[in-house]
Amino acid sequence: MELAIQSGNAQKMTGICRLVCLAAVTAVVAFGQLGSVTCSPYAVPTTIHPEGLTERVGDVTITCSGGNAGTSVLITAFVGIQNATVTNAPDANGNLGINVTINTGSGPVPVGSAQLNGTQTVVVQGAAYTVAPGGTVATITVSGIRVAIGNTPGIAAVYANLGGVGAIFPPSNGPLALAVPAGSGSLLSTYLGSIIPCSGSPLPTVIDFPTFLGVGTSVASMRVTEGYIGAFSPRDPNLPNGTRLVVSLAGYPTGARVFVPDVLVGNTGSGPTSAGAFGSFAQSGSYIPGSGSGQLLLTRVDRADASGAGGTPVLPVSPTVPTTFTGLTEVTLVKGAAVVTYEVIEVAPAYRENVQVPVFVVAPPVPNCTVAQPTLSVKLGPISTVAVSDNTAPLPRYVSATPQSDCSVIGDCTATYFPALSLNTTSLTFNGAAYGATQILSFTASNTGQGVISYNITTTYPAGAASGWLTVTPSSGINNQTVNVAASPAALLPGTYNATITVNAGQFGTQNIQVTFAVGAPGVTIQSIVSAATFLQGGPLTPGSIASMFGLNLSGKAISVSFNGLGAQVFGVYPTSGSGGLQQQVNLLVPAGLAGQTSALVVANVDGVSSNSFPVSLVQNSPGVFNPGILNQNFSVNLPSAPAKVGSIVSAYMTGLSIPLTGQVTVKIGTTDFLIPQYAGVAPTLSGVQQINVLIPPSLSFSGNQASFQVCIPALDPTQRLCSPVVPLYLTQ
Repeated sequence: MELAIQSGNAQKMTGICRLVCLAAVTAVVAFGQLGSVTCSPYAVPTTIHPEGLTERVGDVTITCSGGNAGTSVLITAFVGIQNATVTNAPDANGNLGINVTINTGSGPVPVGSAQLNGTQTVVVQGAAYTVAPGGTVATITVSGIRVAIGNTPGIAAVYANLGGVGAIFPPSNGPLALAVPAGSGSLLSTYLGSIIPCSGSPLPTVIDFPTFLGVGTSVASMRVTEGYIGAFSPRDPNLPNGTRLVVSLAGYPTGARVFVPDVLVGNTGSGPTSAGAFGSFAQSGSYIPGSGSGQLLLTRVDRADASGAGGTPVLPVSPTVPTTFTGLTEVTLVKGAAVVTYEVIEVAPAYRENVQVPVFVVAPPVPNCTVAQPTLSVKLGPISTVAVSDNTAPLPRYVSATPQSDCSVIGDCTATYFPALSLNTTSLTFNGAAYGATQILSFTASNTGQGVISYNITTTYPAGAASGWLTVTPSSGINNQTVNVAASPAALLPGTYNATITVNAGQFGTQNIQVTFAVGAPGVTIQSIVSAATFLQGGPLTPGSIASMFGLNLSGKAISVSFNGLGAQVFGVYPTSGSGGLQQQVNLLVPAGLAGQTSALVVANVDGVSSNSFPVSLVQNSPGVFNPGILNQNFSVNLPSAPAKVGSIVSAYMTGLSIPLTGQVTVKIGTTDFLIPQYAGVAPTLSGVQQINVLIPPSLSFSGNQASFQVCIPALDPTQRLCSPVVPLYLTQ
């Protein structure tokens, strides 16, 4: 005898359950003395939407027999739902919409009531009858239970465990299957996009389907197919709406206008709606009543909300006379997006049906525009997250689920009207030198079919191997696109490296390109060029200033460096500890002839072997003070062990100022700013170096034994200043 209601794993018994179980035990003892009534449950599972949050499960039938003649039987049954929550919504009178009838041989009679106990138990009360002489077989039917299955994907079935008070419910009955989700989804869809050309898409003078087709307005189409026969259903008299399709539009450019049909005729209709997509005949859609088997017919729902709830169907019922549907309605776009809801008003229940949703786009001409490719997607609606009993949430309602492609069901996955991804190569091979220059190759991604194809491009590397050395630009594309692939050996040792470029066009194909990078011994390589004073990576240089170039194999019998072809004065080549002893530092003078230019390509030549071309940015002023690079008044180097006295003059040596100076040089020491130097200009006998002599204010306040020191000059914007990075000035009173 099963008295506690199970839901998945065994649950702890509440105080209510303990009372129910005690009552059941007492009832069983009494029936054992007077003649026991035994009840056996039965159910036929129904097929339900796997996305559903209010799916109606199969009826539960409880057949009771036995007992002594004249005995009054009062049964309270408990239906414990397993794998789902109960989502029946109470009305204003508290009724859940769960019907309970009893049939003792004269036909079903409504009895009792159904209540919820928690989120998974339906309590049926008031099923009463009197045992007739010769016995009575009473059939109690519980119908209309609704459950949420969409929030627990992958469930094989919804079960019920039965127990009760007033009769024996044998434990051998086990759980009953009430519902089985239909496959992986109720909807399948395929989208055939279109490009909105830069030349624009025309708006005809007459707003109807045939005229839009006639003037060649840009149109995209989506085909929506039932995931299983019966997934589409018209409005149930007991529900506020039938099956609804929530169509999301996105990616429309500024100035675009979108128009959609008011009525859609499906593939079982007299004249299916189509803009000519998917190999079909272009027509607005027509309906001839009296087909006998029904036709798939959908209507746009005016003023439905973003989830697909509410609103008023434009066509409440199927027409009673032959009708051609030519009406279009403009949809208001917000930030290039909108939602349109369609409701099923008629179906052909014996067939697996599909319908096309054309969307016309009007756009003004935009010279040299970026090609826009809007998208369409569809979900079963109204869309919700409410998976419990709620009298304010839509009924029915569904989780947000993205459909899979329908081409395998239709049988047209390889049809020529679909886009087809094609790459002009399956492999790329690069050759470079360790720590050296970036190598660039390209490939072409194309659409060899019809319509529009979009794709994303990603790069993967073997597990445990070096990564990050490959850059693909752009990372996405539409139709035909040249894709640049850059392989950088800047952080690679000699060896062979592999990667895979994947071009993913979704349902229209995925292809891979295998990349091999053969990295040899390093050659003459420029790795960085910085100000010799600041050493800031990526910082701009000033023509006529001193810079430090770092790279590999820069040492030889003869070295020269050029900026945009202008020779630079090389002061010397010095070894560093970088890159296993292969790196050197070259100090040089940026050619003053670059004045007025904003960038340059730098090339080094060592013993007749040229390096990579290294880009640098150029600016009018980029001040930087050498550190150490400040002399005290007695010409000693300013150091912690040799501080400058407050009230004395110090000389700062720097680089990065244009000569002649482009404005008043000022100095900031600590919090004291806008000090005017006694001298600011070329440092005698030092090419590319400037000297700044400044008096340290006798009243200067500082903490410890130092203060910050900066040299500034007006920027191109006279309200702004360019200041050198801070260096320390060591001080004493």
